[in-house]
Amino acid sequence: PLLLLWLARRGAFWYWMTGLLALAFAIRAGVVAWFPDLYQQHMQTLLADPVISDIYYEKLYDNLPTRYGPFVVGVMTAWVYLHRKTTLADWMTDHPQLTRCLHASAMGLLLFFAFFPINQTSAGQPGGFLSFYMVTHHNLFAIAVGWFMLYVFLNPDQPGILVRLLSWRGWQPFSQLTYSMYLTHMLIVGLAVKNVYFNLDTFTTLEGNTLIVTALLGSFALSLLVSVMVGILCWLLVEKPFLNLRDRLSDTESIINAKPAPA
Repeated sequence: PLLLLWLARRGAFWYWMTGLLALAFAIRAGVVAWFPDLYQQHMQTLLADPVISDIYYEKLYDNLPTRYGPFVVGVMTAWVYLHRKTTLADWMTDHPQLTRCLHASAMGLLLFFAFFPINQTSAGQPGGFLSFYMVTHHNLFAIAVGWFMLYVFLNPDQPGILVRLLSWRGWQPFSQLTYSMYLTHMLIVGLAVKNVYFNLDTFTTLEGNTLIVTALLGSFALSLLVSVMVGILCWLLVEKPFLNLRDRLSDTESIINAKPAPA
């Protein structure tokens, strides 16, 4: 955020963001090329092997330099919506066919990356496609989501049902908790899955696929409940106090700036 504030003050903000996004692709490509295990192993191995998976998660999956691309896309999407909303809406109206084509492409990317079985035997073979997938999928998925959001809210065809659904005020309280839930969900999910599966396996007669499906459903329900509770605590104890502090500082600055200059 501090870097973005500095870049915004230097002007040409969109060009800086475009450069950072291009750099995000280049960094991921460099990491994949630098570590042969990332492109010489099957995706199942990268995800589950005790040794190889450490390389995948440490060098590619968990690092900020290899994962900041979607953050940049989010900033660009918000900037367009706040500062170029009318311009983009007019462009969509003047180019309806191209707009629909871009939307169809975005939807295709969303569906592809959401459902393509990259961890299956035939799809996750080492080679050029897997390397391309690892380099591009996070950033392309984020770009597709960003375009989808802009299309839904600025599209001149007015897809009323979808707009009303995404604009429903009931999402707002839940959205305040989502970042805290995101920060803690991996630990909560891990503990929930382990405990639910252990208890079902120990105290019930469920077996095979029935046991697995029941454990997954139970783990989902428990994880969601605990994540919401943790999110509420984080919101009340951490986020809300800092937001109140921000508002007080902003009010103080406004009062100071509003004082008349001495005669």
